[in-house]
Formats: sequence, C-alpha cells, structure tokens
Amino acid sequence: MTIINNVHVREIAAPAAVVGQILDTLGSADDRLWATDIWVAEPVVFDRPLGVGADGGHGSIGYSVAEYEPGRRIVFAFAPAGGLSGIHGFELEALGPDRCRLTHVLEAATRRWMRPIVPILIGWHDAMVETAFDRAELEATGSLKRRTRIPGWLRIVNETEIALGRALGKLPPAAGRDTGGLPLGYRMFRPAGVVVPSALGAIAAMHVAWALGWRWPGGTDRALAERVVGAGAELPAGPVVWVVAALLGAAATVVAAVGAGRRERFLRAATWSVAGILIARGALYIPVDLIGGLDSIFAQLDLALYSPLCVALGLGAAIVARGPRPSQERSLRWSAEPHGQVA
Repeated sequence: MTIINNVHVREIAAPAAVVGQILDTLGSADDRLWATDIWVAEPVVFDRPLGVGADGGHGSIGYSVAEYEPGRRIVFAFAPAGGLSGIHGFELEALGPDRCRLTHVLEAATRRWMRPIVPILIGWHDAMVETAFDRAELEATGSLKRRTRIPGWLRIVNETEIALGRALGKLPPAAGRDTGGLPLGYRMFRPAGVVVPSALGAIAAMHVAWALGWRWPGGTDRALAERVVGAGAELPAGPVVWVVAALLGAAATVVAAVGAGRRERFLRAATWSVAGILIARGALYIPVDLIGGLDSIFAQLDLALYSPLCVALGLGAAIVARGPRPSQERSLRWSAEPHGQVA
C-alpha cells in the first residue's frame, strides 16, 4: 500500500465569492473550473447536481461528494471499487476583500497493484489540478500570471485518450481539436518525435543492463523473470536479450529520424511497423491479463504499466509516422496553454 498526501495551493486576486461561484460549476454543463478543453476525454461528470451524494468522477477515477459547502468547500470520497481509498477536494479561503486562496488536497492510499503507476498518476493529477486552478484564475480575473506547462509524456497520453474516444464513438469527431489552429494530432508530432524514441531508448538501455547482469526489479534471475517475462517463466539467455535491446534501439533510431524531419519512405514504413507492433502487443496482452486473472506479479505489472505504455508509445509512433501535412509544417506548434490573456 502506498500513501499519497498531495497539496496544491493557488492565491487568486479576486474576491472569494467570485471564485466560489466558479467552484460551484464543477461537473455541470457550464463547468468553469475543470479544463475540459484540455482533458477532453476526462470531464468531471456527476449523476446529479453538485451536492452530497452526487456520484461520478473523471475518466476511470470514480468518487462521490462526501461534503459540500457551496462557494467554499467540496470533499470527494473515492469509490470503494477503485484502486484508491481516501478523499480529495477543493477548499476556498478569503484572504481579504479582493484576494483568496484555492487549495486542493489529496489524501489517499493505493492498492498494491497500483504501486508501479503511482508516479504516473501523481503527474497526471498535478497537471489536472493546476489547469483547474488556471481556469479559476482566468475566469475570475480575466488574465493568468503563469500558465501550467503539461509534460510531453502526458500530452501524448492525453492525445491517445482523445483518439481512442473518437475511434470508439465516445467523443464527437471534432473533440480534441484546437478550433483556432491545427488538429491536436499534428501539434503532437514534435513532442511525440522526442518522447517516443527517448522511451524506447531507455527501455533498450534497460535490456542492455539485464544482458550485463543487472537484476532489477527483483534481485535474482527468477524474480526478474516473474516481473518482466511471466509467471513461471525463465529469464531468456543473454544473446536473446541483446537481440531485443538491438531491436528496441533500432526502433528508437528510426522514430527519432522521422521525428527530426526525415521523410524517406523506408523510414516512415519502419516507423509505422514500430507503431503497429507496439499497439498490437499492448492491445493483445490486456485481455489475456484480465482473462487469466491478476494473481501473478507479471499480470499486475503488465495491466498497470507494460501494456498501457506499449499502446501509448505505439500511438505516439503512429503520430510521428503520419507526420504533418506539407501545408501545416510551417505552422506546427505545440501549446497546451489555456485560452485567454496571459499577464
């Protein structure tokens, strides 16, 4: 079990009553707090108007309203069926007639199987809370002192969620597009061209370390095999691990080349192959893990980390392989900034 204590604070140059009105729109059709233009696939939704007992959440994170003081405080309790137990919520405090403090507190414990993805969840959570603070500040004051910067890896994950939502019909075709510029897929080209080969290179380096005798995680051949190969499996021979490391290194190289602007047909074809292999690997293993049960360490790690990472990297590689259209290359920019004036 991992204990999480996470606090975010933002002072806003506006009366508490004004920010309180914004806070009270959370989860409504006129939500002025949650950054729904960024987290398109993960809006906050409840089964009834905001109040004690309202049940819902965002994305796969379920929670219900445990305490509610309109214009001042909302406390959520995580759904028992999820991997989190505890509370999180917003609190507003007046600091004067024209200034207030908005705080978000997360106090939770995670189940053991979630331990490997806690750093990812915290990074995701931090970005979501800070962009909510951005919205509150922008709505209340009309300007923003400092916009929240979203990490490159999270931009790719967010774009992946949006793409999957559109593909499955859960989001309209225009969802996740910047109406003032390029589609998000094209804006993702540059960050994907850096993040995907960097991640593949890091995984290749880990395989090299294993081939040289490093035995983390686990400490022994058997423990490592149980975590990265499968329950009851043996660790592959050194030459096999070297071959896997070389293939991963080659994949990182071709994706990096296309991401840097190389447009040769064979490089793009190789990048599409990398994308297909990674997506297939992740998509096929998820149902296998669920059908076979989650009793083994490998199944837990695979469902929580390995398979989602493969799918995310595969979709990132597909974004790189597709690339920007010639007419869009001059205008290609990435910005996860909220709309509005920045002071």
